[in-house]
Amino acid sequence: MTGKIYNNSIWIIFLLAGLLFVAFENKQGPEIPLSKVEKEARRILKFSSVSIHPLSDNVLKAEQTVWYSLIHEGKKTGFVAVSRVESCRAGGCDAGFGLDQQPFEYFDYFVIFSSEGEVLKVNVFNYQATRGHEIMSHGWLRQFKGANANKTLVVGREIQAISGATISVNAITADIVLKTSCLSKYLADSLVLQ
Repeated sequence: MTGKIYNNSIWIIFLLAGLLFVAFENKQGPEIPLSKVEKEARRILKFSSVSIHPLSDNVLKAEQTVWYSLIHEGKKTGFVAVSRVESCRAGGCDAGFGLDQQPFEYFDYFVIFSSEGEVLKVNVFNYQATRGHEIMSHGWLRQFKGANANKTLVVGREIQAISGATISVNAITADIVLKTSCLSKYLADSLVLQ
C-alpha cells in the first residue's frame, strides 16, 4: 500500500514540476540587444552619442518590461521601455486549454520616448509567434509616433487593424497605452518630488 502511495506522489511531483516549467517558460523577459536600442536612440534623437542606463527596480515596475533612461552629455533626454508581449498560445489562438497546453507565443519590442513621455519610435525585434508578423512593418508601427498618455489609441480608429494579426495588433496597442500611462505617472511624480 505504501509503495502505491509513493508512486502516486512521484507522479504528482512530476506533474507539478511540468506545470511550473510551462508557467514560467517565457517569463525570463525580453531579448533585445541594448546596442541596437542605443543605435536607434542616437538616430531618433539626432545625437552622436547616447548612453542607456537602467532605471531602478522599483521605478516603473511592470511585468516583462525593463525601463531605461537615455542620457546625452549628462542630461536625461528620453526613456526606453523594452517589453515582451504574449499573443496567442503556441498551436493557435483558438486552441483549447489543457495540461498539455503549449506556452504563450510572444514578441519583444521597444519604445523610445522623449523626455516628456511622447512616443518617438516603436520597433518589434524578436517576433516568436506564428501569426501576425505584419505588425513588424515600420510603416504600420509609425502610427504610434506622437502617442502619449493624453492621446487615445483605439484599434480601428487611431490604430489601423490588420486582418490576420488581430491578437498582435490589440496586444501591442494595449501594451503601448500601458507604457505611456506608466511613464506619464512617473514623470508627474518626479515633478512633485523636485
